Amino acid sequence: MKKKKVILIIALLLVLIAGAGIFLISRADYEQLSGWEREIYSAINRQKIIDSRFIGKVSDENWTPETVYRLEDTIVLQKEEGRDFRVMVIGDLHMSDYSETYMNAVLANRNFYYIKRMARELKPDLIVLSGDIFCEDGNSNYHSIHRLTSYMDSLEIPWAAVLGDHEDLANCDRNYVADVMMSGKYCVMKKGDPEMGVGNYVVNVCDKDGTLLHSLILMDTHHWSTEGGNLWENQLEWYRWAVEGALQEARKLVESTVITHIPCAQYDYAYNEAWDTEKNTWKDGYEAFGYNGEDPCIERDASGAPVDNGFFALIKELGSTKNLICSHDHVNCASILYEGVRLTYSLRLGRGGYWDFSFKTDNNGATILSIHDDGTASVAHHWFYK
Repeated sequence: MKKKKVILIIALLLVLIAGAGIFLISRADYEQLSGWEREIYSAINRQKIIDSRFIGKVSDENWTPETVYRLEDTIVLQKEEGRDFRVMVIGDLHMSDYSETYMNAVLANRNFYYIKRMARELKPDLIVLSGDIFCEDGNSNYHSIHRLTSYMDSLEIPWAAVLGDHEDLANCDRNYVADVMMSGKYCVMKKGDPEMGVGNYVVNVCDKDGTLLHSLILMDTHHWSTEGGNLWENQLEWYRWAVEGALQEARKLVESTVITHIPCAQYDYAYNEAWDTEKNTWKDGYEAFGYNGEDPCIERDASGAPVDNGFFALIKELGSTKNLICSHDHVNCASILYEGVRLTYSLRLGRGGYWDFSFKTDNNGATILSIHDDGTASVAHHWFYK
């Protein structure tokens, strides 16, 4: 018994010594700490971290409409012949450093368990986090960004991200969030031209011979509360460039999918047309599935009508994009074929943000975009509890 007590005392002293050493390190040295050391440092230096501001590097990329579209300047992933290329989209993790609800190691690890289990079941070739990965709860997301990056890399699956409207409301700016994630070995995110935000880039899916099959166009929708959540005019020009560049590269129109965080106005129009409020079901002709538990949280004018910035009209004009995928509205997962384009809310994972537990599935899961051999794509939801 005495021997056990001595061992326990020695172990406690070692922990205290290690903790004291971590307490004394500079903030710059934090980047070099291992996972458990960061946990200790984060707990001891809570207020110091909350009071700090972490600023990332502004991208030096410069895009103009005259920029030459080259496949090698995009992210290129290879599709296995005879097997769908599967993109697993997850929305709204809302992780933060000191939230009493979902930051502590047990609950954070539960979020990671959700991701790992969905990845194991769905076997994706790419995972896309569709915004509000981090949030301001507890006024710090610094530690969570490092934690998530390490965990995503541990899956050894290429992963990408678009930023939502919460990422930089705590103590890390959008560039810092992107910098940490992009440091991951398997992260394929790019920042793009800073004049368009942070995270406008293209992931191209090619066959084994390098033939372009499908373009994933990821775009930053900024802040809905201060900027409306709509794409900017130069982003619409960039989108045209991306679609027309793929056409020139492949010498044919290439099907594409756009992934953003905040939905466009047509998500509102489509739901109002496709949902039969009297019968409480989807109308025929829209090939709809899923459900909505709230009105789309988008820019609206004084009358409450959605503000349409012309993006959807451009999509129809160019004829390339057949799927739009967003997140943002936590209790929405409707997928509606609207004027030839499927508008889908991705499912979400974790316990961050708000929920509506009146739904049997509580919207917990992942959405799969399957890209087929001919370059066309289809969408399906996969709930965690099913």
